Amino acid sequence: MAIKKVLVFLANGSEDTEAVATTDVLRRGGIDIKLCSIGNNDKKPITCASNIHIVPDLHIDDVQRQQFDAIIVPGGSKGTE
Repeated sequence: MAIKKVLVFLANGSEDTEAVATTDVLRRGGIDIKLCSIGNNDKKPITCASNIHIVPDLHIDDVQRQQFDAIIVPGGSKGTE
């Protein structure tokens, strides 16, 4: 059975609990999960809604032509803009 791949979009203002808890549970379950910045073309830390900083694994430009089994978009009023 192939390992499932999941992409989590992150932007400044994303809800940190939704991003971190989801990532934790899926990684514990053996899912290959990547945190993806959708902001400027870099991998600088994302500042989440509660001022927690998360370093993404890659940028949205890095995932062109890659396939994922699921995409997760954490909430957060500023992050959803």
